Amino acid sequence: ERAALIVAGDIATSLEVIEATLSKLVKRYIAVWYTVGNHELWMDGGCASETSVDKFFKILDLCHRLGVRTGPGKVSRGVTIVPLFSWWKLNFSGAQMRAALNRMDWQCKWPPNLGGASSHPDVASFFLRLNLRRCSQDYNDDVVISLSHFLPHLKLFYGKPYIGRVMGCQELGELVRRLGSRVHVFGHSHLNTDVMLAKVRFVQHSLGMPRERNLWSFGIFGAGNGPKLIWRSPSKCSLYGTAVDFVRRVYATLRAHIVALALATFS
Repeated sequence: ERAALIVAGDIATSLEVIEATLSKLVKRYIAVWYTVGNHELWMDGGCASETSVDKFFKILDLCHRLGVRTGPGKVSRGVTIVPLFSWWKLNFSGAQMRAALNRMDWQCKWPPNLGGASSHPDVASFFLRLNLRRCSQDYNDDVVISLSHFLPHLKLFYGKPYIGRVMGCQELGELVRRLGSRVHVFGHSHLNTDVMLAKVRFVQHSLGMPRERNLWSFGIFGAGNGPKLIWRSPSKCSLYGTAVDFVRRVYATLRAHIVALALATFS
């Protein structure tokens, strides 16, 4: 069966692991669409002058070299995939604020013109601006399937209320509405979801971290049976979606672990 894959971010922090993972996936699917998550943008050493913005563009260059799609494109006749770049904003939820949330994604490094901190709204605004051109294109009445790492609607989050503040961005939901998406795939919360909201099917199918995959609530946290079928076109090209596991940076084990995970999960 001809199948394409959507990956909604959080592969790893290490560029080497991101490359190894995506290299495996492009060999197994006719096309792979991917958007960057927050853990990819954590800084793990390297050049002291580099920021998470620099790393973001390095990842886009890597994807271009590997043939991984980070921009709009047709998966089959009449079906277009549109990745959206995103970040979270603290005003996404009105839940009680906790001081610890100000340190969310402290491992990132942002330039002064973006506020210098992950919690600054200019970080989210930077990523939202990157979507304006692709959200204003004419997709000729195609079925549009969009993807983002972060949540476009608070109703998609059913975890602890205060954590909802760092789950997504309200403006992202407006972009999904502007696109007229039929399906939207997202990640970040590690809580599997498949619901209809305002005539859009919203899907998260997260692999989860290794400890989550061992929990009794595996159906909530983990994609135990591999990627989820989210669209089957008349041309028999299937589209699968997943939010890939975030893997920590113990590099001595990273390369073998992520490759084994990809082989076991996506076969």
